[in-house]
Amino acid sequence: TSYENAASLTIARANLNQRAFHKFKCHNPDLKILSLTGGDDPLTGGPKGLQHSLNNLKKAGYNNVKSIVYNGLRHEVIHEAPAEKEKIFADLLAFLDE
Repeated sequence: TSYENAASLTIARANLNQRAFHKFKCHNPDLKILSLTGGDDPLTGGPKGLQHSLNNLKKAGYNNVKSIVYNGLRHEVIHEAPAEKEKIFADLLAFLDE
């Protein structure tokens, strides 16, 4: 369908733009960024793909990038089982309180 095609195109463009460091202007290099990722997320490309994304943020100029990986969870970590959801929200609140 056209919706699926548009979604695929959006992902492809985002992947290309993620590597266009010469176009990116980091106006707040000290911005705190938190990545919450499921260890079984099929979209990240595994640990290597996740590290690549985090490195790209640093290449773009961000100095304060933190990542938490939740083993056994997938892409939408806040939509997981209640026990995991409580841990994820606690981690998020701790990050926001910093």
